[in-house]
This record gives sequence, structure tokens and C-alpha cells, in this order.
Amino acid sequence: MSRPRIALDLDEVVFDWLEAFIRTFEEEDGDPDAFPVPFDVASLRAARQDRYDWMEHVVGQANWRWFWEVPAGEASWWRAVPLRVGEAEAAATLAHRYDVVILTSRPRVARVPTLEWMADQEAPFQGLFVVEQAGDKVGAAAGLACDTLVDDRASVIADAILHNRTSFFPIGPVVYSQPWNQVIPRSRGGDYRRISSLEELVVQMSPRRTK
Repeated sequence: MSRPRIALDLDEVVFDWLEAFIRTFEEEDGDPDAFPVPFDVASLRAARQDRYDWMEHVVGQANWRWFWEVPAGEASWWRAVPLRVGEAEAAATLAHRYDVVILTSRPRVARVPTLEWMADQEAPFQGLFVVEQAGDKVGAAAGLACDTLVDDRASVIADAILHNRTSFFPIGPVVYSQPWNQVIPRSRGGDYRRISSLEELVVQMSPRRTK
């Protein structure tokens, strides 16, 4: 009997974007002029994280594109960033019990550095699948015969809910709670689960013992 398969998002679920950007800044010796448009890194720590693209909004589009293209090409900051704090053990537990694949939307230039990051972190996942648009995630997860989809983007969860009403995901979609996804469009009670850590997912998916 095959094990349940989990499609796990990468960014802001197991990969810490804020830490990655700050480490990139530090690798440039803290020189804001190393970026296309100088900015104050302190603004990142103080920013309101109430929208999915909050970081791009704070640093600007030119810096955001640079962040992908230059560091990704050098594959430096990818390797410096560990799994999100407290998530490594839970990720290993999930990977031991289930088939866990990473399903992320990143530019093509990021694919190889992402694989290198996973190898360097000895991330216990069974595969990496990259789509260029977040809107393609649900179809990709269904094509991979995933039993559930874990993501932090409200639009992805809303799309999964819509498709799940035709039984795409037997276990149902799971939203990884962040400030920007407190409202899920077109949802209703019981449409999805909400977790604030992978440890919570481990508990929720564990078989319940009966007395």
C-alpha cells in the first residue's frame, strides 16, 4: 500500500525568506549600494507582514529581481539559510511517515540553487517540483497524486479548496498560517486545515489511538 503524499510549499513554510535576504545583505558587507537601489535593511525587520509580497514591496522590484538573479546564480545565500527554526525535526518525521515532495513557484534561474540548498541541508524530501506561477501549483499537486497540499499563499489554498470539492485531495488542503493568509477567499467551514508549524501537521496526520 502506497504512503500518503504531501506537497509541501518551500518559501515561508520551510525556507525563511527574511533570513535569506538579510544574510545576502550581510554577505555584501552590509553595503546597501551593492543592491541596484540602496535601502535600509532595518526596514525589513520592522515591516508589516500583512501581504504575501510584503518583502518585494519593502525592498523594491529592482532589488527583488537582483536578489533572485545574482545570488541565485552564485548559489551563496541559498546554502547559508537553514530550514525554518524548529521545523527540521518535524520535516524529518513527515518524510519518514509519508512521501513528501517540495512544490514551489520560483523563477527558472532558482531551480539548480534550490536543489543545491536541499542537498546541503540534507533536507529529507523525496523530490523538488518547480512551477513558474503559483496558480499552477494545484494542478501540479493533483498531477503528482498528492493527498494534501500545504501552502502559505491564500490564493493557492482557495484554488485547492475549489478543486478539492471534486475530490482532488483526500486529506484536504492545509494553510501554513502567516499574517497575510488569515482570510482565505471563497472558503467555508471545514474546507481546509490551518497549522502554524509542521509539528502541528505531524500531530494532525498521526493515526488516533482508540482505547
